[in-house]
Amino acid sequence: MSVEPVLNVSSLYSELTDCLLQDQFRLRRRLNNCKKIAEQAVQQQMLQKIAVDIARSVAQRALRLCGAASHKLSDGTAGSSKKRRY
Repeated sequence: MSVEPVLNVSSLYSELTDCLLQDQFRLRRRLNNCKKIAEQAVQQQMLQKIAVDIARSVAQRALRLCGAASHKLSDGTAGSSKKRRY
């Protein structure tokens, strides 16, 4: 029998700053709605689903940041390397 960690809303709120901006509003709203759930078991299930979505958003943001850094040109400017230089 495995013991699952107890999640709380405040710890998940602190992770929202690392999420994609487009996901932050939706996840914040879901966390606010989760605070209203009275039954602890149901609330924990919802918090686990939200935690998975937060982790997914953080991973996508990290992937985008890595991809954006790799598109820098040798002179330090961003742009396509396929452009002709005259």
